[in-house]
Amino acid sequence: MNILLVATVSYAGMGPYASEIINSLADEANIFFFLVEDERFFFSKNIKSSLRSKGRILKRENGKFNKLFDLLVSPKTIVKQLNAYCKENKIDVIHFITSDTVYYKDILYMSNHYKVCYTVHDLHPHEAQKIFYKMWKHDLAHKRISRIINKIDYLVTNSRNQYEEMIMEYKDKYIFFHEFPSLVSNTVREGNLIPSEIESENSYILFFGRIEKYKGIEFLYNTYLSNLESFKNTKLVIAGSGDIYFPRSENEQDVIFINRYIKDEEITCLFKNAKCVVYPYISASQSGVLSLSCYFQVPILTSDVSFFKHAVKGGIGHTFKARDVEDLKLQLIEIMKMDTGAMQKKQKEYYETFYNKISLSKGLMNIYDTITHNHFK
Repeated sequence: MNILLVATVSYAGMGPYASEIINSLADEANIFFFLVEDERFFFSKNIKSSLRSKGRILKRENGKFNKLFDLLVSPKTIVKQLNAYCKENKIDVIHFITSDTVYYKDILYMSNHYKVCYTVHDLHPHEAQKIFYKMWKHDLAHKRISRIINKIDYLVTNSRNQYEEMIMEYKDKYIFFHEFPSLVSNTVREGNLIPSEIESENSYILFFGRIEKYKGIEFLYNTYLSNLESFKNTKLVIAGSGDIYFPRSENEQDVIFINRYIKDEEITCLFKNAKCVVYPYISASQSGVLSLSCYFQVPILTSDVSFFKHAVKGGIGHTFKARDVEDLKLQLIEIMKMDTGAMQKKQKEYYETFYNKISLSKGLMNIYDTITHNHFK
């Protein structure tokens, strides 16, 4: 049985997500890949050169025309090449790993001819606050995900909570779980670029990630600005692209916004110089950001939403009550003054255990073996 991994999204964490999976798996004789990247060439930079013969990487510009076009119909030239690649390599199982909602009609069609496996990243839409047309795109994407979930027999998730919910909700489907891959790509490991916005900074509180309402960034922002005396000599850095959805203060003292796409080559500097990293999410089903924090062994403070609470309970970080600015203040002050040596040791152990390529490969190969042999528990 030949397995094809398909990834058509390489931004917002999906690039390292897919690359880590492929680099872990593609040495297997029956694994192939088909990837679509934009002008940042994420896959081309991170997929091991020794694996290039096992797949195809296509380029598609991330321009306004293509974004508008994708709301209406999938790019037929790419779909045609995907179908041809499946036939050329006698593919039996296709695994769409990066949501790929632009191709939802094609995924549904291909499920009539192949065993199609689909990774569900967010079973339910997160809280969002965007301008009209972006909210429309947000809602459209989740409608497409729902259509795929209702049609596809083989569903995968990296969220333990979602896994339990999906087993109960979709009793006629085959539901699988594997751990979230590390977002620490080779480009991240080898990166040494210093973001120009923090050239003179070497100790700060960090939020890193795309700016979205469900990440609760305004709670961190407002807590910091309301308690400047408690955080003097330590600035707040908010790094990530996306629309800033909350009101900003006229007296934005000591807050540095790096409100743009953060290059992989900049991530090492961003994390290594952070005193601590805060994830003030108001909801979360899964996240790859913990892999970055643990790899660089930066002290972690998260909200106590179920995903993060479960993830850090082994000692890799501390939690505060979600949406509670007073508790956030107290816990942030505490983590900044405590000896974090034990936490950093736990982070190293956590990274080596949960972001291990061998474990990731074994988990996925077990899924594919189960699907191809129709042996379900």
